[in-house]
Amino acid sequence: MDSETSRTFILVPLGLVLGGLLFAIVGSVWIARERAFTRDALSAPGTVVGFWTRRLRRRRTSGGLSRTVLNFPIVRYTTRRSEPIEFESPMGSRPRIYREGQAVTVLYTPDAPERARIASGCLQYGTPIFFIALGLGLIAFSALFGLASWFFIFQLPTARRMRLAG
Repeated sequence: MDSETSRTFILVPLGLVLGGLLFAIVGSVWIARERAFTRDALSAPGTVVGFWTRRLRRRRTSGGLSRTVLNFPIVRYTTRRSEPIEFESPMGSRPRIYREGQAVTVLYTPDAPERARIASGCLQYGTPIFFIALGLGLIAFSALFGLASWFFIFQLPTARRMRLAG
């Protein structure tokens, strides 16, 4: 096996490990920030008063071009200081997971009540958990790929040489 192939079999698992670590670290930091926000936040009842939509990039389907549309809830709530606040949730979905007029629990910090969030474990922690799982999956895959590479680069040629010599 030439040196370029050997280098590829070494660098690919290393790159996958680094990518997996990056995903796992980003997910972990995200969860830590969410937990810190949740710990310091106050809760208040709110109501979904509408939605704003965002059209994402086009993609080809069998029927032509299609655009993905995400729906972001607009929520109104009142702070403990009786200050009415309306905010647009940064977490959109398709289909809508809330309906207009639905009561929700809002988490907000007193120093920035306009940067509130809907209290939902899935919305708050779903994406960072996915990042961590993806990172760990990449690390596991790269470990298997690395072991297979090690076998084919070092062990298999040694076994062949021993067979030819013996």
